[in-house]
Amino acid sequence: MGTDEFVKALGQAIQAQRRACGLTQEALAEAIDSSAEWISQVERGVGCPSIPTLVVIASALDVTPDVLLADAAATDASAERVELRAQVHRLDDGAVRVLLATAKAMNDAK
Repeated sequence: MGTDEFVKALGQAIQAQRRACGLTQEALAEAIDSSAEWISQVERGVGCPSIPTLVVIASALDVTPDVLLADAAATDASAERVELRAQVHRLDDGAVRVLLATAKAMNDAK
């Protein structure tokens, strides 16, 4: 994965986590003392946050920076898979167990 692809994937990961939190671009921008226009650029892969800014973004999204970086680096980084990982991250342990059992059953049914 090249730099441009990674920057775009990082933007998608940030967008997925933002949506999973139920935040608008404006709300995230306010939380990190930035602008909605800049958040839009990051989410589209036009801009890239610095490491310190990535830490602030992650904190505002209630995740650690490694979650965003791992989603960006994933080889299966389709928008749906990134969104699914963002949603799963927010589940409690009981819900994760139910989801895991469901996924196993779906795979066994193939």
